[in-house]
Amino acid sequence: MYIIEGNERKINYVWEHIKKQHTGNKIAIVGYADSLPQTQLRNKQVIFYTSLSDPAKWLQQAEAFLKQFEEQYDGIIFYVDCPKEEINHLRQIAKNYRPKLTVTVHSDAPLSITHSPVERLA
Repeated sequence: MYIIEGNERKINYVWEHIKKQHTGNKIAIVGYADSLPQTQLRNKQVIFYTSLSDPAKWLQQAEAFLKQFEEQYDGIIFYVDCPKEEINHLRQIAKNYRPKLTVTVHSDAPLSITHSPVERLA
């Protein structure tokens, strides 16, 4: 799992991450209707889903998305700017699914990308 965190716009980091970690892979970016960076990533062969509707329930909605689309994507980016405390919950969910996951996290720190390996369940 990759974590993109910081207090600035993350779209450039997301695009660099896609180029480095997902070249040739089928990628989905999942988020809220008004916050997806569709304009910036248009024509980059990225598929967008506005499947998340409630920030208080985004983890349940993310797991439902993974259940439905796991076999269709090599990587899924949750563009949500969640609190750091929710990363461990997503890590637990990620153990059950095949695609590489990435999440954007709100933080007062400068922008960074961290790889946090997830041990998959059999």
